[in-house]
Amino acid sequence: MLIQYLPKLKPKKIVLASASPRRSELLRGLGLSIEIVPSTFDEKLDKSSFASGADYAKETATHKAIEVAGKTAGPDLVVGADTVVELNGEVLEKPDGFEGAFKMLRGLSGSKHKVHTGVVLVLPKAVDPATGKSPMVHSFSETTHVEFAELSDE
Repeated sequence: MLIQYLPKLKPKKIVLASASPRRSELLRGLGLSIEIVPSTFDEKLDKSSFASGADYAKETATHKAIEVAGKTAGPDLVVGADTVVELNGEVLEKPDGFEGAFKMLRGLSGSKHKVHTGVVLVLPKAVDPATGKSPMVHSFSETTHVEFAELSDE
Protein backbone atom coordinates (compact mmCIF):
# COMPACT_ATOMS: atom_id res chain seq x y z
CA MET A 1 0.00 0.00 0.00
CA LEU A 2 2.77 2.45 0.88
CA ILE A 3 5.68 1.28 -1.24
CA GLN A 4 4.31 2.73 -4.49
CA TYR A 5 4.08 6.19 -2.89
CA LEU A 6 7.58 6.30 -1.38
CA PRO A 7 9.11 8.48 -4.14
CA LYS A 8 6.38 11.09 -3.57
CA LEU A 9 6.65 10.87 0.23
CA LYS A 10 10.42 11.27 0.55
CA PRO A 11 10.49 15.07 0.05
CA LYS A 12 7.45 15.63 2.30
CA LYS A 13 7.39 16.82 5.90
CA ILE A 14 6.15 13.74 7.74
CA VAL A 15 5.36 13.85 11.43
CA LEU A 16 4.98 10.74 13.57
CA ALA A 17 2.54 11.39 16.42
CA SER A 18 4.27 8.82 18.63
CA ALA A 19 7.37 8.35 20.74
CA SER A 20 7.44 4.65 19.83
CA PRO A 21 10.95 3.64 18.79
CA ARG A 22 9.53 0.76 16.73
CA ARG A 23 7.17 2.99 14.74
CA SER A 24 9.92 5.47 13.94
CA GLU A 25 12.23 2.59 13.00
CA LEU A 26 9.62 1.24 10.58
CA LEU A 27 9.15 4.59 8.82
CA ARG A 28 12.87 5.39 8.73
CA GLY A 29 13.49 1.88 7.42
CA LEU A 30 11.45 2.89 4.37
CA GLY A 31 13.87 5.73 3.78
CA LEU A 32 11.52 8.42 5.07
CA SER A 33 12.71 11.41 7.03
CA ILE A 34 10.33 11.95 9.92
CA GLU A 35 9.87 14.38 12.76
CA ILE A 36 8.70 12.87 16.03
CA VAL A 37 6.07 14.84 17.95
CA PRO A 38 4.53 12.66 20.66
CA SER A 39 0.85 13.16 21.28
CA THR A 40 -0.37 14.31 24.67
CA PHE A 41 -3.88 12.93 24.06
CA ASP A 42 -5.20 11.21 27.19
CA GLU A 43 -6.01 7.70 25.96
CA LYS A 44 -9.12 7.25 28.07
CA LEU A 45 -11.97 6.87 25.57
CA ASP A 46 -14.99 4.86 26.72
CA LYS A 47 -14.11 1.40 25.43
CA SER A 48 -17.71 0.20 25.77
CA SER A 49 -18.84 2.64 23.06
CA PHE A 50 -16.84 0.84 20.35
CA ALA A 51 -17.91 -2.25 18.42
CA SER A 52 -14.40 -3.71 18.53
CA GLY A 53 -10.89 -3.18 19.82
CA ALA A 54 -9.88 -2.28 16.26
CA ASP A 55 -12.40 0.58 16.20
CA TYR A 56 -11.15 1.78 19.58
CA ALA A 57 -7.53 1.72 18.37
CA LYS A 58 -8.44 3.68 15.19
CA GLU A 59 -10.31 6.33 17.16
CA THR A 60 -7.50 6.74 19.68
CA ALA A 61 -4.98 7.01 16.83
CA THR A 62 -7.21 9.62 15.15
CA HIS A 63 -7.28 11.79 18.28
CA LYS A 64 -3.50 11.51 18.62
CA ALA A 65 -2.78 12.43 14.99
CA ILE A 66 -5.25 15.33 14.83
CA GLU A 67 -3.92 16.74 18.11
CA VAL A 68 -0.34 16.64 16.78
CA ALA A 69 -1.37 18.05 13.39
CA GLY A 70 -2.88 21.03 15.19
CA LYS A 71 0.28 21.86 17.12
CA THR A 72 2.90 21.20 14.42
CA ALA A 73 3.94 23.79 11.85
CA GLY A 74 3.42 22.84 8.22
CA PRO A 75 3.35 19.02 8.09
CA ASP A 76 2.34 17.39 4.84
CA LEU A 77 1.42 14.16 6.60
CA VAL A 78 0.87 13.22 10.24
CA VAL A 79 0.88 9.51 11.10
CA GLY A 80 -0.81 8.34 14.27
CA ALA A 81 -1.15 4.83 15.61
CA ASP A 82 -2.44 2.98 18.62
CA THR A 83 -2.15 -0.68 19.55
CA VAL A 84 -4.36 -2.54 22.01
CA VAL A 85 -4.87 -6.12 23.05
CA GLU A 86 -8.35 -7.62 23.11
CA LEU A 87 -8.90 -10.61 25.38
CA ASN A 88 -12.37 -12.16 25.61
CA GLY A 89 -13.93 -8.95 24.31
CA GLU A 90 -12.09 -6.70 26.80
CA VAL A 91 -9.73 -4.06 25.43
CA LEU A 92 -6.46 -3.92 27.36
CA GLU A 93 -4.20 -0.87 27.26
CA LYS A 94 -0.45 -0.73 27.80
CA PRO A 95 0.24 -1.82 31.36
CA ASP A 96 1.66 0.60 33.91
CA GLY A 97 4.97 -0.65 35.23
CA PHE A 98 6.28 -4.08 36.06
CA GLU A 99 3.33 -5.24 38.17
CA GLY A 100 0.81 -4.25 35.49
CA ALA A 101 2.86 -6.01 32.81
CA PHE A 102 3.15 -9.13 34.96
CA LYS A 103 -0.62 -9.16 35.58
CA MET A 104 -1.35 -8.69 31.87
CA LEU A 105 1.04 -11.45 30.81
CA ARG A 106 -0.45 -13.77 33.42
CA GLY A 107 -3.93 -13.06 32.00
CA LEU A 108 -2.73 -13.69 28.44
CA SER A 109 -0.92 -16.90 29.39
CA GLY A 110 -2.41 -19.87 27.56
CA SER A 111 -4.96 -17.69 25.77
CA LYS A 112 -6.00 -16.76 22.28
CA HIS A 113 -6.41 -13.02 21.87
CA LYS A 114 -6.24 -10.26 19.29
CA VAL A 115 -3.80 -7.41 18.88
CA HIS A 116 -5.30 -4.44 17.04
CA THR A 117 -3.31 -1.57 15.59
CA GLY A 118 -5.20 1.46 14.35
CA VAL A 119 -3.35 3.73 11.94
CA VAL A 120 -4.41 7.21 10.91
CA LEU A 121 -3.02 9.38 8.14
CA VAL A 122 -3.83 13.07 8.48
CA LEU A 123 -3.13 15.35 5.52
CA PRO A 124 -3.57 18.82 7.06
CA LYS A 125 -3.31 20.67 3.74
CA ALA A 126 -5.74 18.42 1.83
CA VAL A 127 -9.51 18.74 1.66
CA ASP A 128 -11.54 15.71 2.68
CA PRO A 129 -13.97 14.97 -0.18
CA ALA A 130 -16.56 13.64 2.31
CA THR A 131 -16.71 16.85 4.35
CA GLY A 132 -15.37 19.47 1.96
CA LYS A 133 -13.02 20.63 4.73
CA SER A 134 -9.44 20.02 5.73
CA PRO A 135 -7.79 18.02 7.04
CA MET A 136 -8.19 14.84 5.06
CA VAL A 137 -8.18 11.88 7.45
CA HIS A 138 -7.81 8.23 6.46
CA SER A 139 -7.79 5.42 9.00
CA PHE A 140 -7.42 1.68 8.90
CA SER A 141 -6.62 -1.13 11.27
CA GLU A 142 -4.73 -4.37 11.23
CA THR A 143 -5.60 -7.27 13.54
CA THR A 144 -3.30 -10.11 14.50
CA HIS A 145 -4.61 -13.26 16.15
CA VAL A 146 -2.20 -14.44 18.82
CA GLU A 147 -2.03 -17.71 20.71
CA PHE A 148 0.08 -17.54 23.86
CA ALA A 149 1.69 -20.60 25.37
CA GLU A 150 1.32 -21.15 29.10
CA LEU A 151 3.79 -18.95 30.94
CA SER A 152 5.27 -19.71 34.32
CA ASP A 153 5.44 -17.01 37.00
CA GLU A 154 9.23 -17.07 36.82
